[in-house]
Amino acid sequence: MNSRSLATLTAVSLCLHGCSPRATDGGGGGQSAPPVLGAASAQAPREDHPYAEVLRQYIRGCNTGDEALLMSTFTDDVVVYFIDQPPVKGKATVARFWSDYHKAMQPRWTIDHMLVEGDEAVFEWSVKGSVGGKEQFSRGVDWYVFRDGRIAEIRQYYDVRDSAPPGKPYEQRGFPYKERGYPLPDDFDSHVR
Repeated sequence: MNSRSLATLTAVSLCLHGCSPRATDGGGGGQSAPPVLGAASAQAPREDHPYAEVLRQYIRGCNTGDEALLMSTFTDDVVVYFIDQPPVKGKATVARFWSDYHKAMQPRWTIDHMLVEGDEAVFEWSVKGSVGGKEQFSRGVDWYVFRDGRIAEIRQYYDVRDSAPPGKPYEQRGFPYKERGYPLPDDFDSHVR
């Protein structure tokens, strides 16, 4: 996968359970930014990939709590993996989860940078919402897997270190790391090259 493709695969996620705002260094490493999707962009949105529209619809659903709109973007067996809680599974359950989250937190997301390659997409997002009655701003990245033009899997990455239990890995709970060949804490060094 090239660096442009990697930059396009950044997604939609929520900062759940009191995430902390993150500082950004503002650096660009001398490289031009990838195409941007979303209101925060000074660049023209990338309109040429069909998954980009599915992801825009998904974000609209998250921003409004519209369960029917959310369900239209998912496969029946969609799974969302989180860092700080068990996965949420199934089209109606995931749509209800985001709708309930919207009612509780009034989040507003933007898609900041997106990459799409094959049946995968990733995007960086920003979110502003209410956490414990206080307005909070955060950023994160989501990784999407598509099947038949719909979202089949979402892997959300955001900062929850303040809420992670001591001694527990900082990783997505319930994700099949071993089955997919990812390094595990007990065999990590054997994967370092």
